[in-house]
Amino acid sequence: MREIKFRGYDVEAGKWVYGYFVRDHDQFAIFTPGGTKGTATITLVDPMSVGQSTCLADKDGVEVYEGDIVNWEDSDGMKRRNIVEFVNGGFVLCNNRYNLGHYSKKYVMGNVYENTDMDKGG
Repeated sequence: MREIKFRGYDVEAGKWVYGYFVRDHDQFAIFTPGGTKGTATITLVDPMSVGQSTCLADKDGVEVYEGDIVNWEDSDGMKRRNIVEFVNGGFVLCNNRYNLGHYSKKYVMGNVYENTDMDKGG
């Protein structure tokens, strides 16, 4: 069984946090288990930054998350850039047209939260 992980941006600390998603009414948080010391943390994050892990990595081993902007090459060799989205139970690129898991030549360029001005089309 795969682990369902999330990330969210901690605005106060200015960094990404990783773990399990928690929502309490209008508050969004990431719960990070405490490892060997048994101390866990719950960090409030910007709701617009929350994204689920795809459990896939790009060509450099970087884990790919929902909301990432990915450069990739389709089966015809055409280079594209799209946002990773979760649609109908799966992670896709380019408006539900391409299944993310079918393409090995992919590279995370950024994410929609930190790179609002990056060209996402393709």
